[in-house]
Amino acid sequence: MKSSKFGSFALVLALSVVSCSKSGDVEPTYEGCATDEHKQTFDDYESTDRVKTSAQASPKWLQPIPGPAAEDFPSNTPVKFSWQPTASNPGSTQGNISCSGAGPTAFRGALRPQHETPVSGLVYDIKFSIGDHVSYRVITSRQTTSVPADIWADWAGQSIAVDLVSAQLLSNELSEGPYRSVSQLTFRVK
Repeated sequence: MKSSKFGSFALVLALSVVSCSKSGDVEPTYEGCATDEHKQTFDDYESTDRVKTSAQASPKWLQPIPGPAAEDFPSNTPVKFSWQPTASNPGSTQGNISCSGAGPTAFRGALRPQHETPVSGLVYDIKFSIGDHVSYRVITSRQTTSVPADIWADWAGQSIAVDLVSAQLLSNELSEGPYRSVSQLTFRVK
């Protein structure tokens, strides 16, 4: 079988992309007005250590309340997680972004996904990790989320660390941040 230069290049490119991805990287759940463009913004800042921490600008956990010792939660009832934009700004549980739901559109007789419109406001990246492995990730414009019951149940007997990062966007471009929560949230599912 004869190999073309293009075929060899495509194979090298595909292998490069696979080798550059983080092991254990999970595809996030998108809630509210969050999109995959926001994931790329968070990932770019995380991978280059440009996420900041600020007592005035970082998001603040509300529930569960962070503390020095990990709290235990039953494996049969997922917990609701909530936060506010900063220590002095309570925000709104639905966040400060409104967006129209974009559904599939007809294009030449076939359904195609419609590109999401750019958003302006706060978007959050919440990563639930077991050790160094991100087990579940949510990118949302809301100030509340929960973990699906099946994932929560799978965490029985595990300690979970939760990383909360916020970013202020203007038409999907970063205008402030991103900022990591000052308080570390950890818990156990029993």
